[in-house]
Amino acid sequence: MLVVSSATLATVSCGGLLAGLSLLSLRPAYDKGPSHFQVQLERIAPGTYVEVEWLGRPVVIVRPDRRMVEDLQSIDAFVLGCAPLPNGGMPGAFVYERVSTYKGCGLEHIPAGSPLAPTSFQWRGGWRDACHIGYWDYAGRAVRTDGRAVQLANLVSPEYTLIGNRIDLKRKN
Repeated sequence: MLVVSSATLATVSCGGLLAGLSLLSLRPAYDKGPSHFQVQLERIAPGTYVEVEWLGRPVVIVRPDRRMVEDLQSIDAFVLGCAPLPNGGMPGAFVYERVSTYKGCGLEHIPAGSPLAPTSFQWRGGWRDACHIGYWDYAGRAVRTDGRAVQLANLVSPEYTLIGNRIDLKRKN
């Protein structure tokens, strides 16, 4: 399964599907399937993401552009644990599972301007745990919202390598 989507397109094409998944708890994947899976970054438009299923888990690969990086840096003060952007400067990609780190619920895409977005800062888009109202940005960093008492962790990255213009997801041994 390969779902290609941009922040704008995701609202129309993926919103209903992701909202339905957000209410289901995703069980741990079994250690079956291929030993690796490759995604060519040039097939992902800058500033958008793709979603793949890897070992039974939804994995998001975000290819940021300069504007997305600037947007992510603009909310650094709201990131839990003050986590800076990984890879510094201009990362080639962000790779993480679209599964809540709180209780394992699937996450729904919340684009900028959505009425479901947090109100404590200007939301630039990302993910929401509808079960427990947690939020993560496009880099997979947990963000602080109004009245949120639970300390969330950043989204989990599967084992992968970035080789040139290719992401190689690997199964853990």
